[in-house]
Amino acid sequence: NETGMAGRAAVMSVMDLHKSGAISRKRVTELIRPYHIRQLTSDTIDQEAYNVLNSFCSGVAVLPRSAVSARVYFTGDAALRAKRQGEKICLCKKTFLPTDTVVMREMDAIISLTSAAIHVITICQSLGIPALLSLEKNGVSLEPGVGLVNSSGRVIKEGDWITISSRRRALYEGKGKFKPARLLRYMKGEPVPLDEEEKKTFAAIAYDFRYYQQLIRGLKVE
Repeated sequence: NETGMAGRAAVMSVMDLHKSGAISRKRVTELIRPYHIRQLTSDTIDQEAYNVLNSFCSGVAVLPRSAVSARVYFTGDAALRAKRQGEKICLCKKTFLPTDTVVMREMDAIISLTSAAIHVITICQSLGIPALLSLEKNGVSLEPGVGLVNSSGRVIKEGDWITISSRRRALYEGKGKFKPARLLRYMKGEPVPLDEEEKKTFAAIAYDFRYYQQLIRGLKVE
């Protein structure tokens, strides 16, 4: 089940299959998805930032090991207008309809108060968009003219900064402090603190990730 694999596992296992001749180059592009690559290359939240951010609620994460800070909006029109200003934007709605997919594709994050339908999962997985779902189960409501209200009565208003951590399955108030992905820093030769086991793992994934990049370079896909 490739959709359940973390990015590191996906790249290493798929490249092993390709090197052994079990799968074609085209099949590699089908198995390694954008959200797998995003897990390896996206900036990560500095652990110290969690001491500053206020936890707002928990939810169900669509993608493993992804994080993003964005301004939250509650309608597609408002989200698109804000997106044109160059900000990272999160669209939050009680529920998403199939007609919302055009807007969702432009977003940097998605929040759904209810459990998501298959079209939301498909968009998030195919484009690598972090999403947090089922907030209603944690006592969160979307009040017209007010904003997101949690079980303690705290409010996130439209346009406020929020941070989503898929790994922690949590929504935080405020903008997180991010740092470059450890793998990219390692591949650039920058000093990255690693234990002995991690040194072996990082050497292996760096090799496979470079192999993957060479493989897809110039490949024509639909």
